[in-house]
Amino acid sequence: MRKLIAHCDNSKSIGTDACIAFIVEDDATEEDINEYAWELALDQASSYWEVIDTDSDDDTMEAYEEDPESYILTEDVEVAWEDYSPEKHDMFRAGGGSFEEDFARMS
Repeated sequence: MRKLIAHCDNSKSIGTDACIAFIVEDDATEEDINEYAWELALDQASSYWEVIDTDSDDDTMEAYEEDPESYILTEDVEVAWEDYSPEKHDMFRAGGGSFEEDFARMS
């Protein structure tokens, strides 16, 4: 099992970024990890706004244009991931402590 950290961010608002711990199988491909990290980033963004795919139909985009504070476009969501390092990542864990606590719950 690989322990990874997803750095989720967006260009919409300061203070809504997050570091999220996740585990993948040792044989997970980079594409698999990218997809999973992207889903984590979308989930994180959806805790603040309704996420709208940038390529949505006209009606959906009209709703966004009428009330942009309630929505975030997928093009504004960003994610990067890397292998977990306690020294590098634990200082970013919400609530303090170690991401090892999160990994233990996932195992």
